[in-house]
Amino acid sequence: MVNLMPSPTEFESDVFISYSSRDKGWVRGELLTALESAGLRAFIDFRDFKPGAPSIKEMERGITNCRKTLLVLTPAYIESEWCEIESVMLQTLSPSNRDLRLIPLLKATCEKPLRIGALTHIDFTESADHDLAWQQLLAALEAASDDPARTEIPPDIQVQLDKAEHLTKEDKHTEALPILEHALALAENSNHPLARVKVRLSLAHALYDARDDSRGAEGHYRDALALVPVRNSDLKRRVLHGLGEMLLFSGRIDEAKAVATALTDLAKRSGKKNELAWSLILQGHLEQQLGLHANATETLDEAIRLLLELALSLEGEEARHNTSALATCYLNKAVMRREDGNFDEALSYCERAEQQHRTSGDKLDAGKALLFRGEIHCANAEWEKGFECFRSALGQFLDISNPLWMARAAERIARLNATHEHWKEAVEGMLAAAAGAKEAGHAGEQVHFLCVAAELLRQWKISAGKDNVLRQIRKLAKDVPEAEQGTFYAAWTGRMDESNNAVEKAVREDAEARDLLDRAKNIAERAHLHKHLANCLLDEAYQATAEADVEARRALVTQAVELLKQELRSSQSPKTQGELMGRISSLCYELGEKEETMSWLQRAGKTFEKVGDVHGLANFYGSLGEINRMLGRLDEEIDSYRKV
Repeated sequence: MVNLMPSPTEFESDVFISYSSRDKGWVRGELLTALESAGLRAFIDFRDFKPGAPSIKEMERGITNCRKTLLVLTPAYIESEWCEIESVMLQTLSPSNRDLRLIPLLKATCEKPLRIGALTHIDFTESADHDLAWQQLLAALEAASDDPARTEIPPDIQVQLDKAEHLTKEDKHTEALPILEHALALAENSNHPLARVKVRLSLAHALYDARDDSRGAEGHYRDALALVPVRNSDLKRRVLHGLGEMLLFSGRIDEAKAVATALTDLAKRSGKKNELAWSLILQGHLEQQLGLHANATETLDEAIRLLLELALSLEGEEARHNTSALATCYLNKAVMRREDGNFDEALSYCERAEQQHRTSGDKLDAGKALLFRGEIHCANAEWEKGFECFRSALGQFLDISNPLWMARAAERIARLNATHEHWKEAVEGMLAAAAGAKEAGHAGEQVHFLCVAAELLRQWKISAGKDNVLRQIRKLAKDVPEAEQGTFYAAWTGRMDESNNAVEKAVREDAEARDLLDRAKNIAERAHLHKHLANCLLDEAYQATAEADVEARRALVTQAVELLKQELRSSQSPKTQGELMGRISSLCYELGEKEETMSWLQRAGKTFEKVGDVHGLANFYGSLGEINRMLGRLDEEIDSYRKV
């Protein structure tokens, strides 16, 4: 027999995939992606057969030019494809398969043909251990994990990744974004599996840190998960953890549970302490979101124990990642302690998180921890300490030139100034926050800050107007004889409501405040930000429209309801959907639409219950109790508040 086989070094591809067209969904979608992500060169019909050539000749070319031939065995394959492939194999492959070039993959239970009946197959049927099956398959295909051409990132892409990493280490995530987007284009053109994953992973981190873009980050994590090499457990762990956090952020608890389970299974199989710790961090965050604080504390304590053990032996970049993980644990515990009302413990954990971030050199997350510590101080009426934390956080964000977080720090300082009626500083600070949000490309927060600035400006002008009235009264009183002072002040006391109403009316019509609100509305309209535009209209109804003008207020509230419904239709987050339904219910109640009120509230409750959002459910039962109270339903009111 003529030897049709090339020498081992001359193979054009690693594996020829033979399958039934009826199984193409799994073969092309999952199998092919996994093999190529592992660095294997696959030869497959729909892409690599020459147009117009006889299929049997192309099968022969696939078998002879590939190191291995993979048979995807299903009843459909045996029925329609086997005869053709068998005749080709008789001419090209060793009958005894001594060179192990033929690999049967059992995808669905079927009777194996006689020629391959004695060959050990890899079990991919529904009841099989698929993780083990992937390991066996990649080992049989000899996925070359040590081949530099497969594992080393191409130099042009690595240069971009290094540039971006240098910037992100300095917390300049915004500057890193265009570099990473360029790197992604290079990675896609190169089709290098590892590069495509690592660039997406870096881009997801940068998007979230620079813009809080959880949806964009989630998309990159999902793409990376589909591409990650099956045997690279550390890389898969990083992708799964990032995806899980984004799902929790958007309130998709059920999906987050599935990711957490997959991450835990992966960590247990690897036995690596760092992977176990990260799986525990995600599990603890999940339990925290579900309101299971005792469970979450126990889970996070175990993660902290593992991380502290690792800290004794790690150096360089690994030590930095370990330190960041510890900070995450401490901050999550701080959040829970604050929710439980234990401010002292919350502050203690916050300080530990800050220390870890300072050790790792992460100024962005250190600043975030400072903001949170400031909020705890303010909740405890420790205003000076809160102000100092906010100011220190602003300094951190200035150092790394992060306009979004500078804006958020400025907003907190502005609100604190408003609490103490330092109106000028409050308004100027909120306008600075709006400018920072604009620079960061966060139109939604820009709109929000402008609306708050308009509200603070009104409060300032109302306060100044009322103070002016009092000054005028005191000035007039100087000309009143002492014996008539009592009568004078009594007369003015009766007229104070009239004076205050005149001040408030003038402020409602104030052009400067209206201009800020109009700017916010225009931005929201241009960017199609339905929820933010609804907030603008509600501010206009409550702050800039007279209470007596019932029809004008009702029209604005009705428009706001329709905008919130539009936002609801486009929302993909169950948590956000539930919150929107709750807001619509509240506004319907204000409009006197009782049936709509209860309908939307019940929908919100079902949404929160479906995804396991305990905080959403607590708000739902609280709202239900309030409505039952207003409707005079005492028993239902008591039952609702008990469930809170």
